[in-house]
Amino acid sequence: MSSLITNIKNNIAPSIVVFLVALPLCMGIALASGMSPLTGLLSGIIGGLIIGPLAGAPLQVSGPAAGLVVIVHGIIIQDGIAGLAMATLIAGILQVLAGVFKQGETFKLIPNSVITGMLMGIGTLIFFSQIHVLFDYSSGSSFSANLLGVGETAMGVFREPSRLIVAALSLGIILFWAPVSRKLKLEKLPSQLLAVILVSLMVPLLSVPVKMVEISNDVFSHLGDGVLWKNFEGLTLSMVMDGIILGVVASAESMLSTGAIKNLKPDTPAHYSKELFAQGVGNMAAGLLGAIPVTGVIVRSSANIESGATSRASAIMHGLWLLLFISFGAFLLNHIPLAVLAAILCVIGWKLIKPKNIYLSLKNFNYDSLLMLSTWLGVIFIDLLSGVCIGIGLAIARSEKVRSLFKQPHS
Repeated sequence: MSSLITNIKNNIAPSIVVFLVALPLCMGIALASGMSPLTGLLSGIIGGLIIGPLAGAPLQVSGPAAGLVVIVHGIIIQDGIAGLAMATLIAGILQVLAGVFKQGETFKLIPNSVITGMLMGIGTLIFFSQIHVLFDYSSGSSFSANLLGVGETAMGVFREPSRLIVAALSLGIILFWAPVSRKLKLEKLPSQLLAVILVSLMVPLLSVPVKMVEISNDVFSHLGDGVLWKNFEGLTLSMVMDGIILGVVASAESMLSTGAIKNLKPDTPAHYSKELFAQGVGNMAAGLLGAIPVTGVIVRSSANIESGATSRASAIMHGLWLLLFISFGAFLLNHIPLAVLAAILCVIGWKLIKPKNIYLSLKNFNYDSLLMLSTWLGVIFIDLLSGVCIGIGLAIARSEKVRSLFKQPHS
């Protein structure tokens, strides 16, 4: 009993830090996916309270991920909330089966260049969709529409400079808080949360007309609107395909995050198949409850480790804090400008793109560069599955077994 109390005491502070990091991210990712911010918070709760106790990587924190925004948004457009719920459930079932049959290590076979290209593509799509929301405009339905609409958004900002105030304030806090926080010894205060708080307070003071988050005051009466048994009207082939895609991408992202955590803290355990099983249970719950899909996420996991977490108690408690926030503080969400959440996602998107990677790949072009750039372009101009398939196809074509098939026998 005393060891349990000690464990909880040692992990309370890290759990609060992770909660503060997760709060704006859960909401922003849900909104970018075309869902209510409450569904993002519900996914964070699932990541903490359901995945946390089962996780194979105890210091990993799970929740909604920016890397799934494009897939989730596409599913909602095509099949609605019911389609997303069923696809998430299918993805969870596949992950559970993959975990049971010890397939967690399989995802390590995907070339890093393909994974990098996929993440760059996702980042590009997120950045060019959220750049419009940042200036209080609506995003388009495709990358091409968002890219072509940048000029129109820029002209709109020129005509209404007040739109620039909230965007500049949000980005300024997110980008420049780190060096200031070190001087003030406030490193544990996340820049994203600070931006949400300060911008939400300053908007009414500046009387800037901006779009705000909108949720019902009766949170729990609407939290279950997306539950599968209230919306299910039949299984379709597109739902099955979406579930497979979602399962593969969510698994790859979780396994990448697990590997990254192992690099950050080599002495921590990392059981890939067990983690994959836990992610599957979490996504089955997310599908049944109408939340958005979950994965292991490196930003929150890094914050967890850097804050001194020693066990899975931190991830579990962060889910508890999210649950308490929904229960008693959800009314505060209606005072948050959409632009500040878009700013958070724009920064995430830009970091995923890693423009330096593109420059170095073109400068020192090799086959890995081809894999990465082909995957990236495929994701943004076709779709995520096609982009990844292009990259994996090129990787297979380079393999020794395939090349040996085309070698002529010596006479």
